[in-house]
Amino acid sequence: MTSRREAKNVIEKIRKSRRANDPGGAAADANARSLSRALDMLSTQLYTKSTHFMLELIQNADDNTYAPGVDPILTLAYREDGYLWVGCNEIGFSKANVEAICDINDSTKKVTNATKGYIGEKGIGFKSVFKVANVVWVSSGHYTFRFERDSVLGMIVPIWCDLNVTPTVSERTMFCLQIPTVQDRKTVKADLLSLQTELLLFLRKLRNINVCIYDVGSVEPTSGFTLKRRQLPEPQSQTIVTLHRADLVHPSIEDVEELMITKLIVEGMPHESKREGIAVTEVVLALPISADAASLPPRPIYNFLPIATLGFTFLLQADFILTANRENIARDNAWNNVLLHGAVDLFITAVRQCNRTGICKYSWPAFATCREAAHGTVMDGFVTRLRKALQDESVLESQAGYHSRPSELMLVPEHFTDGALSLRPLFDADVNVFKYASFDYKPRELEMLGVPKQTPQQICALLRWMTPAQLEAKTAAWHSKLAAGIAMSEPSAFATARIIPLRSGEWVSANDGSVFLPSEEDGLDIPDGIEVRLVSRTACADPARRRMFTMLGAKPLNQSQICQQILERHRFLSMSNNSLSPRDIVAHAWYLFSYGSLGLEYGALKMVNKLGQAVSGEDLYMQHSDSPFRLKDYLPGSVFAADFVHPLYLEQGNSSTRPRWYAWLKNTLHVSLLPNLTVSRKGAITREFQYLVDSHPSQVWLTLVRDNWQHYSMDRGLLSNSVTTLPVRCLGGKSCALDEAYLGTTEILREPLAQAHIHVLDVSDPDNPGWLNLSKLGLCTAPDLEFWLAILRGMAKSQPSHVSKEDVIRCYKGIEKHAQRDPGEARNTFDAEPLVLPSVLKPSSTWRALNECRWAGPSCLDTIELLGESYSECTVLFTDILGVKDVGIVDVIDGVIALSGNHDEHANPPVAAMKTLLLTLCAFPLDESTLDNRFERLARIAAVPLQRHGMHKLVTFTDVDWFIADRPRIARCFEDRLWLLDFEREDITAFQRLLVRMNVSDRRLSHRVSEDTIADGKLAVQPGPTMELRSKARYIALLCTAPAERTLMLSRMKTVQVCTCTRLVVRRHVLVDGHKVFGRDEAGKAVLQRKGDTARLLFTADIISRRSLPWHLVCDALMACLQIPEAMHMIFNSILHTDDVDMIEDILERASLLDDEEATAFENGDSSNGALRGAKILDAQEAVEQASNEDKIRAFRRMRHSTT
Repeated sequence: MTSRREAKNVIEKIRKSRRANDPGGAAADANARSLSRALDMLSTQLYTKSTHFMLELIQNADDNTYAPGVDPILTLAYREDGYLWVGCNEIGFSKANVEAICDINDSTKKVTNATKGYIGEKGIGFKSVFKVANVVWVSSGHYTFRFERDSVLGMIVPIWCDLNVTPTVSERTMFCLQIPTVQDRKTVKADLLSLQTELLLFLRKLRNINVCIYDVGSVEPTSGFTLKRRQLPEPQSQTIVTLHRADLVHPSIEDVEELMITKLIVEGMPHESKREGIAVTEVVLALPISADAASLPPRPIYNFLPIATLGFTFLLQADFILTANRENIARDNAWNNVLLHGAVDLFITAVRQCNRTGICKYSWPAFATCREAAHGTVMDGFVTRLRKALQDESVLESQAGYHSRPSELMLVPEHFTDGALSLRPLFDADVNVFKYASFDYKPRELEMLGVPKQTPQQICALLRWMTPAQLEAKTAAWHSKLAAGIAMSEPSAFATARIIPLRSGEWVSANDGSVFLPSEEDGLDIPDGIEVRLVSRTACADPARRRMFTMLGAKPLNQSQICQQILERHRFLSMSNNSLSPRDIVAHAWYLFSYGSLGLEYGALKMVNKLGQAVSGEDLYMQHSDSPFRLKDYLPGSVFAADFVHPLYLEQGNSSTRPRWYAWLKNTLHVSLLPNLTVSRKGAITREFQYLVDSHPSQVWLTLVRDNWQHYSMDRGLLSNSVTTLPVRCLGGKSCALDEAYLGTTEILREPLAQAHIHVLDVSDPDNPGWLNLSKLGLCTAPDLEFWLAILRGMAKSQPSHVSKEDVIRCYKGIEKHAQRDPGEARNTFDAEPLVLPSVLKPSSTWRALNECRWAGPSCLDTIELLGESYSECTVLFTDILGVKDVGIVDVIDGVIALSGNHDEHANPPVAAMKTLLLTLCAFPLDESTLDNRFERLARIAAVPLQRHGMHKLVTFTDVDWFIADRPRIARCFEDRLWLLDFEREDITAFQRLLVRMNVSDRRLSHRVSEDTIADGKLAVQPGPTMELRSKARYIALLCTAPAERTLMLSRMKTVQVCTCTRLVVRRHVLVDGHKVFGRDEAGKAVLQRKGDTARLLFTADIISRRSLPWHLVCDALMACLQIPEAMHMIFNSILHTDDVDMIEDILERASLLDDEEATAFENGDSSNGALRGAKILDAQEAVEQASNEDKIRAFRRMRHSTT
């Protein structure tokens, strides 16, 4: 632009295009207002950080054009009253620059180098200044204008005006921001002072940034600094860059950081709409080299300017595609994915440069093992992928100086090195140093790269390859270091390495057997025949090696250890494998007796017999002068040879020590002074004890066991079947097993029947309390359940007549007492044997099985024995323990079946007994479904008692030619003509329940009889009774519900006549097998005859002459004739028998069949009127009872009639 005027015309043209100069301005345009709101939202919400605009301004400065030879500088000056000036020494704005800054998405920043890319991809970065500023002045060349954020389109409509200048900054291009809020002022000032030197690292042109803070009215800064970047001018793949930060107020304060820059050109970039025409781009990596890499703070990821800090301690720059707010890298973007793959390749390139130049040669792993914080971003997992890629590269140096892949090397633990300043591994053979990673690396970082640590097992393998000569050749310091290393790692892993030197010169491992550390005092007595491996005293002098020996299992040699060695040596001795002399074996036992401790296990120790064989002490006998039992007296050598200890055992010690020595042999080594009862653990009787049993009376060996119970009670096979079944002699010369015998104590023999029915042990002193111990062997020492059962079995073998009731009851009471703890045994015995004597007093009584007995019940069952009366004292035994029940329904049914089956058809039937059983059966509940099968059997047998004219018989329930005379009159009519049930009337109801249960059809004569009444003589109509009956028609009609039915009822009543005849005959008959069987005729009293439409009620003359007629005889027939509902039977019957009108009306009224309207209609002769009844209708019987009991109602009805 050549003049200020032309510049102003550009501004005016822009304003005109925005209609800013029209009346009302842009505010009058709805579209302009909408765009203004969008701009406001864009400037305030696009970036989360309010001071992001600083990075945009720094970016713009780096994209500016500078005159040749000019060193680009950007100055940011903040004044405490909220003004920020930004100055840049570029050449100035062009017309296109002005138009772009006054527009959206119209950046003038175009790519000039395909490998560089560009930053201004959206053309909206400048608008971020309005997040904090409400007015922004711009001055560049001839252009000078401002933007006002709060006016319509104020962010893109410029206002021509002069710059708000400051004496502190004067550059070709100037910006001035007015920041209105106090909070934004504090934020802007703080972020200015926190700008880092690394901002300059990836900018293309800008190399200097000045930051100054001024007080109002001052030209001297109160704080500030200068940021500078310096590097070699020539481009190369690896460059050392120096960043300077100098304080403006205190020039002596300066920070300097060096970084190694490595670059990589990435070709073949995918198509990206935001990078049109770009196929090649550049990725840059910066590794800080002026400080310890492991202690560096996290650094941001760059797209020329910092984007986000994700935990990486290196700096990465690439032309990433960013999110809209330019604060994150876009995810799921092909362009960015290629850049990240390139970043991995670039890092590997940088590592190779480090290895070649020596810069960060041993510290670069820290950059690859940093802890990333990129979860949820595109960089998530980048360090993991980087480590995986490094594992396939030869980037780590071995101790031999060659580079290898991480998996090809291993880390030597520091405690397996020589510990010198320049560490060397203990196993430094040439073949090993090629496998070991250099000690210059930090072990933790190498482990994260996949370098495994040398394990104790691997070190042990190296030791196993070393010969004794090689171990001897190593220095004492080497052995000491090795021992310390083993102690610090895993000592058990070295159990197979021969690293323990013995005093014999042999090298052994911990697994080769027990080794011992030499005692500090010499002269320990070691018995002959024992080999003890002692560690070299020279080796034990080193504390580290002695500690290692101890951790590998070596123990100080002492008398206790010698005892253990003796036991270990004896573990492999046997009768057929004995390399020790008898004197050595005896000496070993004496040593253990003298020095052994309570905790020792002597089970492995062998002894020697008189034949010189090594055997267990449990198999030997010893007889000395103080022995309690003279074995040879009962086990003579000519018959049986016991295995005795060697005579040398009896010669050990002196008179003062021998008692303890003998006791030790007996108690500790289990040498026997008495005949052993059973073979150890097997339970079989020993040969010697079996000889005692076979060759001597049982009292001999029983007394031996009794008097030495403390010894024999320890026998492991004491309770075996072999012992408890040993034969013993009993009183009377009998024999039995030990567990079947009873001790003849006073209590046992007090029972008179004991000696006759049980086995009493034949011993001379049965009351000696020592015999009680033998109860553990099965000897019975007191009466028990089996005692009384045995007596009962003996009695059951005798005739009942030879048994007294007292003996039986005493025996039952004894069983009752002892069976309560174990009722099952008693119950099983009684179930299996006939041990119940129902009655001792009955001559015919026999011993019965338990299932033939019941406790209580009717006495009519011949097959069942009742015990309750005979043994009331034994209720607990029979009912609780043995479970004897009372007579039940099943018993009765079975009794009926048995009685029927035992009946001889030629003899008189047992009618009386059968009647008793059936009535007993009827007393039980009959509904249980479990009885169905039994009732089916009952139905098929002759069990029903019948009688006819003095004759009796039994028939089945299913026979059809018998009946039940349920009414006396009918019974008299057919008593000599039908077979009738032979039961009293009061028993018939109970029997009916049985018939129903057995599904027998109704056999009652009253339900089977057909009855006819025959009139004889001349008929005569009786006007008086006829009119009296018809006068009640209006009340009888009310018994019908519908008016039409009532009208019909009245018409029917007009046809009813009451007549007399000379004679009436009642004739009855029953159908039996299709034939009529007639009963005796009887004189009748009343009958209803129908002839055409007329109904005649016939009575005999003597009946008519009576005061009241027997209406109950014709009530049912008359109801059927008049079609009166059955529910009205009682009311109808009451009407027939009642002559009092008031009473009849009262009955009907209480049954809700008569109201006032109907009563009035009746009075007026209108019987067709039928008012609806009330909601409640009384029960007929209730209405009759109330009417007959309340005189007041009757009086009230009379008064009403008289009034009417």
